[in-house]
Amino acid sequence: MTITFRDDLKQLPPDQLYRLFHRVGWNDGAADSGMIAVFSRPFEGSSLVVSAWDGNQLVGTARVLTDGVVRAVLLDVAVDPAYQRCGIGQELATRCMSAYPDCEWAVQTDAAEGFYRRLGFTENPGIFLRRPSKWF
Repeated sequence: MTITFRDDLKQLPPDQLYRLFHRVGWNDGAADSGMIAVFSRPFEGSSLVVSAWDGNQLVGTARVLTDGVVRAVLLDVAVDPAYQRCGIGQELATRCMSAYPDCEWAVQTDAAEGFYRRLGFTENPGIFLRRPSKWF
């Protein structure tokens, strides 16, 4: 297995991205064509996108929203289950954080809390408010 990491591509194939999110359990796999058509837009609007590829197959993603100076948010760190536990997620996250080394970093997590703690994230008690999107 040879994995290639890219940080020069924000327009990820929306069908592959949707399937990746389905494989990691982030959607139910029942998308309509309208959702697939816009699925990669959040990546296109991100400050940085790092993706992992096995040939032409998208096997991992991570993206960043940041002001480039003070704060950065790490989003959508996803690795195909068949490729997990190989260091791909850590490499994706590390490449993102290395691009903005002086920023304060935030991440939303649930089941992956241990993964982010190993990357140096700590709990930041406070108020977190949420307004769901149309899609999730």
